[in-house]
Order: sequence, then structure tokens, then C-alpha cells
Amino acid sequence: MIAEETAEFGILVVDADDNLAYASGVATLGSIQAALMANLADKRGSRSGMFAIEAMQSAVAIYRVQGRSVVFLIQPSASRSELFDFVASVDFADAILNQLLESPYSGMVVVDSEARLRYLAPAHRKFLGVSRGTGVGRHVTETVTQSKLQDVLKSGKAEFGKLWADNDETRVVSRTPIRKDGEVVGAIGQLMFKAPERVHHLSQEVAELRKEVAFYRRELSAGAGQDRQFEQMIGNSDAIRQLKSDLLKVAPLEVPVLIIGESGTGKELAAQALHALSPRSEKRMVVVNAAAIPGSLVEAELFGFESGSFTGAEKGGRRGKFELA
Repeated sequence: MIAEETAEFGILVVDADDNLAYASGVATLGSIQAALMANLADKRGSRSGMFAIEAMQSAVAIYRVQGRSVVFLIQPSASRSELFDFVASVDFADAILNQLLESPYSGMVVVDSEARLRYLAPAHRKFLGVSRGTGVGRHVTETVTQSKLQDVLKSGKAEFGKLWADNDETRVVSRTPIRKDGEVVGAIGQLMFKAPERVHHLSQEVAELRKEVAFYRRELSAGAGQDRQFEQMIGNSDAIRQLKSDLLKVAPLEVPVLIIGESGTGKELAAQALHALSPRSEKRMVVVNAAAIPGSLVEAELFGFESGSFTGAEKGGRRGKFELA
């Protein structure tokens, strides 16, 4: 089947004797033919692939060896495109594109502007239980029954993280409209996660990491505020004077001290002042906010750990709060 001749596309067929057997579209131009023929010897040894040629400002050629003939498909561009630079720079570009299409983790569904199915990746074919070529040229919903790509074509807006159910299974997908010269010419649906549960697990992992980051920020903040002095407790009320008097009495003693009060009343400031007045004022004040330590960090924070004791452990280990105090 020969594609219709256009100014934007071309086909060139070379027979077993390296003679031109057919040319159409841009492949009829001498510059294109010369560039393709110059690359012909290197292409005979492989079944298919793609490469970039410097002709008509730039062009990408896809070739396939059929029997003893070589068929070239040429797509020129008015200016150098990202596709041209990618193919020109990476000599295994075709292997990368094949990996993207065949990957079981990023199955692709491609439809044209009329929502007709044009391509169904192996991952989706396996999931749907259909063979290669099934439904091509027909409305996408005839094969992918719960597809919403037709809605994306109408709205022209991408959708990410949407649930798609079929065969009693639910998957997380994205849907993206494809534009050419400013108009929507098709849409692509891609698999993001094989199960919504995986998204939930990722969310939990992110939440745990946020807790750890918040914890260490509080640790740094506490350390930065240890140089506050007793005089920084501002106030002349009876309550403040009594508090300062109690701190002065207790600070020299070897006794535990419990400071209570509502949130925001200055308990931490009182503790820092007490430390500054104590015989240990030249030592480090070790602060432990037990309620803020994530469960996964309790043992490491209180008792410390040695280098390599677990994945991600700091080189050289770290002393625990008890040892520091």
C-alpha cells in the first residue's frame, strides 16, 4: 500500500541492486534521494530503524528492509525539530522508542481526531485480551470500552491521574491531546499505575518523608535558639516575676523540672532560660519532642545508629539523644 503523495511526506523504495524502484512526495527530490542512497549500505544489515538526514533543512527517515528491498519513509520539517535532534544525536533512538511503546509500565492508546483507534500498545492488548491490529480504524470505544479519549479530543485539555476500569480491574491513566500546527489531531492515553493502591502507597511514603523533614526542621530550629538568655524573657507582671524567681531557684539543682502551660505561652523559652542558668550552660541542650518524632525514627533518634546499620544510614553513624545528653 503506497501513501498518497504530499509535500510533507515521502516514500522511497530501493531494490536489491540499489536501483530506485519507487519515489513519492519529498522522496522525489534529488537532495533527499542523495542523502538516503548515501546511507543505504549501512541499512542493509538490519531489519528496521531510523536516522536523521540533512536535506530540506532537516528530515527524519524511517526504514524497513523487506526481503532484499529497502523502504524509506521520510518526514521533513521546516526547521530542526526535537525529533530530528533526538534521532541525530542518539544512534539507538529507534530502540528507545520501541522500549517506550513495548514497556509493560506505560501502555499507550493512540486515536486520531475522529477518536478512531490508530495504535494499541502490547501492554493494553494483553490487558484487554485482544490481538495486534484489533479495532484499528474503528471508534476507540469499540475496543477500549471505557475510554474517555473522545472527551479529551473535544475539550482539548489533558487529564492526569484518572481511574480507568475494564475487565473488572482499575488502573490509573493519563490522557493527553496531541496538537499539530495549533489544532488537535489526536490524543494519547497512557498507563501511569497498574493499580490505585500503588498511588496510595506513594502518598503514604511522601507523607512519612514530610514528617521526617518537619522533624529535622524543628531540630535545627531548637538548636538555633539555644543561645537565648534569661533576660530575653520580657515582662513585668506578677506571673513573669514569679516564673523568673522559680527558674533562678531551680537552675542550680540536680532535679527534674516539669514545665506546663498552654500552647504559645513560652514553655520552650523557659526551658532554654533554665538551661542557660544551670551549671550545664556551656554544654549542649538536647531537645527531644517525643510527639513529633515519626514512628520509624524513634529508635534511631533516641539510641543512635552505626554506619551501614540500615539503608540510607549516614556514613559514620550518629549518636542518639540519650548519649548526647
